[in-house]
Amino acid sequence: MILKKIFLVSFTLNFIITLSLTVSGIAKSESPDKFVVDEEKVIAILEDFLKSNLEKQNRSVKVTEVRGVKKFSLPPGDVSWDLRVSERFFQGGSIPVALTFYLNGRKAQEVHCQAQVEIYAWVVVAKNYLPKHQIIRESDIHLVYRQINKYPADVLTEIKEVIGKRTNLHINAWEVLRKSMVEEPPLVKKGDYVTLLAENEGFRITTVGEVREEGRQGDRVKVLNISSKKEIYGRVLDSQTVQVDF
Repeated sequence: MILKKIFLVSFTLNFIITLSLTVSGIAKSESPDKFVVDEEKVIAILEDFLKSNLEKQNRSVKVTEVRGVKKFSLPPGDVSWDLRVSERFFQGGSIPVALTFYLNGRKAQEVHCQAQVEIYAWVVVAKNYLPKHQIIRESDIHLVYRQINKYPADVLTEIKEVIGKRTNLHINAWEVLRKSMVEEPPLVKKGDYVTLLAENEGFRITTVGEVREEGRQGDRVKVLNISSKKEIYGRVLDSQTVQVDF
């Protein structure tokens, strides 16, 4: 099995957890006589690992199923294990997992299984229909708790990521918003009157111009010089100024 990236999770006696990702926790054996590994134990290990890494992102996790785990027991002694997963483990879905258990520092048992992982978070959802090119207000959206691994990776999870942005397509009521659905609104629009600025180290000239196409800050747009009646191109500096080529 080829893993693109390896995360190592080491557990020691009394089951103090030491992670290379600087997360710690505690687990205890159910019996002083033996250490039992079954589906329930593997799920607990995986959920602890995921929670310690996803809680900082305001996400919760649930491992609903593991396939390929055959129950076994280890005799009394110092038990530890390494958990190896690919980096897409944090995206949820069906994920391959490898666990190696050690008894008194010696390799005792390997477990290779497939885990079904669900990841939940608050996502931004449209309260009502939003037409294309509408500026999004706080009253247009709200947060809903959803299983986000069912959605594309660019799903939006914070209100502040959306307020003041403009839709670039039609969005239905209760549709989950994604980064690809919104954009910064243009600073200038067709028909706006702006100051045309031409300057270099030696001089500075301004005149009035009419915008021929919308543009955001830094965009090159076509403008009409009102004085000369010539169409030229310039770069949008702000909502009132376009710096023309010179």
